[in-house]
Amino acid sequence: RRGEGRAMGVGASSFEGMSVDQGIHVISEHLHERNMTAQDAFSCLDRDHNGWVSWEEFLQCVNWCIAAVQGNPAHPNSVYAIFLRFDSDKNGFMSMQEFADAINWDRHIERMSTQVLERIASSLVRTGHTPQQLFDRLDADRSGSLSRLELEKVILSLQPDLTPTEREAIYSKLDVDKSGVIDLHEFNRMLSAINAAPLVALEDKVAALKRTFTENGYGYYESFQAFDQNGDGFLSREEWRAAMASILPTLSAMDADAVFQRFDANGDGFLSLQEFTGFFQDSIDRRPQLQTGVWPTYVPPPVEADWEKEILDLVKDCLSIGRSGLGITEVFRRLDVDHDNTMTSYEFNRMITTYRPELGQEHLDSLFRKVNISGSGEISMSEFVRRFG
Repeated sequence: RRGEGRAMGVGASSFEGMSVDQGIHVISEHLHERNMTAQDAFSCLDRDHNGWVSWEEFLQCVNWCIAAVQGNPAHPNSVYAIFLRFDSDKNGFMSMQEFADAINWDRHIERMSTQVLERIASSLVRTGHTPQQLFDRLDADRSGSLSRLELEKVILSLQPDLTPTEREAIYSKLDVDKSGVIDLHEFNRMLSAINAAPLVALEDKVAALKRTFTENGYGYYESFQAFDQNGDGFLSREEWRAAMASILPTLSAMDADAVFQRFDANGDGFLSLQEFTGFFQDSIDRRPQLQTGVWPTYVPPPVEADWEKEILDLVKDCLSIGRSGLGITEVFRRLDVDHDNTMTSYEFNRMITTYRPELGQEHLDSLFRKVNISGSGEISMSEFVRRFG
């Protein structure tokens, strides 16, 4: 069983002895867990940015992903069979469309849009609103339907770092009849179908788990390493249960299993580090603080001076998936050197001066304030993704 689970885990195999479908699944999950858009992932593969991925580029990127986990490159013959599946027209190159079709990007978008809708539904429970009340709040022109602009106000208040492609996917999911607007019936039906109360209870249990980590001086990475008793890079259900019984004995076995299932995004029965950290980041760290009766308000990014925009855009480009080979949440995790899930001014300055070492403290402080829009003195995951994602 462990062999099967590992074969479906991210980067856990060199593709030896795997079918082509299994290999594509491994690649797909590796990209999905890093919350990449299809274009971002393709740009990572397309190293020379000519709009096509050659066999050499494909092999290089696959080996980079595997080396990050196990250090040994894949055998070219194993990878070439997978490349041929991507190259559906057999011209020796992979196009963007071939790539998206092969890894079933629609499944990723569907999962992402469902998660955001679940977040809206759970936020309704937390704030004491009904879908009807939220609809009336959003329907500013009292037309009886929601435009894209009106819907984006609620989406961006809950997750301001969504890409235009992801926003469009959510809108399409709500616009069942494809009329171009969302009426009250569509809005009510979609949100009412989500059983939000258990989601809220689950989020609270995950938040309690995070508090336990913090109280013990553990970040997500250290917690994962401590739970991974056999050091194979995955948490089995048994390892998870043992960890929960030790650090959070008030959590019932049933609730521990429910949290595990929620973390296990690809359903292979094991938790990878990406799944483990990703769920905390998405369900806790990027969730706004909510008060009963008060819906969060989307705050647009602050106005940046020309010099600030130039520098921050430079850093954004350097951290992009095409340049770094990493999703933005993974970039944040690696830059967070003390693993406290925030970016201090020291960590921020260290990042900025890597690209612009001549900047003085006054300039660095100004840049920090433009990213730390909450004014908390520490840049959160959401603030980081919002500016550099």
